[in-house]
Amino acid sequence: MFAVEFVVDKIPYLDSIWDGVSTVVRPAVGAWLGALLAGQAGDMSQVWAAVLGGGTALASHSLKSGFRLAVNTSPEPVTNVATSTAEDSLVAVVVLLATRHPWIAAGVAATVLVAGTVTAVVLWRRLVRAVSSLRARLSRRAEPPASCQAPSVQDVDRPREDQPHGDQRNR
Repeated sequence: MFAVEFVVDKIPYLDSIWDGVSTVVRPAVGAWLGALLAGQAGDMSQVWAAVLGGGTALASHSLKSGFRLAVNTSPEPVTNVATSTAEDSLVAVVVLLATRHPWIAAGVAATVLVAGTVTAVVLWRRLVRAVSSLRARLSRRAEPPASCQAPSVQDVDRPREDQPHGDQRNR
């Protein structure tokens, strides 16, 4: 799976299709690994380990695929290849750490997951603010100023303030 990921991740839009397939595979493998690591507990701790493994895999996969979808919008291929290579390098470092120092690897993985989540939340809030600001600007442009509007029927029937009313004209 790593070999396919290594090649497919370098090709824009094909990596998004691969991420779509991986949306089912990665959380299932994460849940299976979590349950496997819990051992033969036979109680709820094995279930919670599976839920934690699957949930963590789904969260990290969602961040990765969302980030890659954003990178795919860039018109040049250099960004996509550089991002994929950086991801592959980070995975290699975390796997190497996991074999030698599992607690450090867990800390690095947790830090990357939290940083990615915080970044996604901040970017989402900025996007919502930008869209609402744009909508407000467009709605102000769509309405003509009051001086350019045609008079309504009530305005035509009502005398202007600088003109005398009915019986005041004759005095």
